[in-house]
Amino acid sequence: MPAAFMLRTQEQGLSVDIASPRSCHATLRECFGVASLFVGRIRDLGMGLDVVVDEAPHANVVGLPRQTEDRTLSERIASQLARQARLVPRDKYLDPL
Repeated sequence: MPAAFMLRTQEQGLSVDIASPRSCHATLRECFGVASLFVGRIRDLGMGLDVVVDEAPHANVVGLPRQTEDRTLSERIASQLARQARLVPRDKYLDPL
């Protein structure tokens, strides 16, 4: 799962939804799963990361290095975020049939 937490080339931050797993799923064209992270734990990593709301419920995790700038640090942070993340069961974000 660490690849999900790598900053993509054209993006300024890692896109996140701060409302709910259902809200996150509803805004995506294609959803392969939903993971939960606590904002405080992201900040507690002590690497200059922060969560900045741009247009609620959308926010970005900012301060991530690009792989082209520092691949080792980028992979280390992505791995730490992946360890903190908890997969959300599908029934918590899919609409009932």
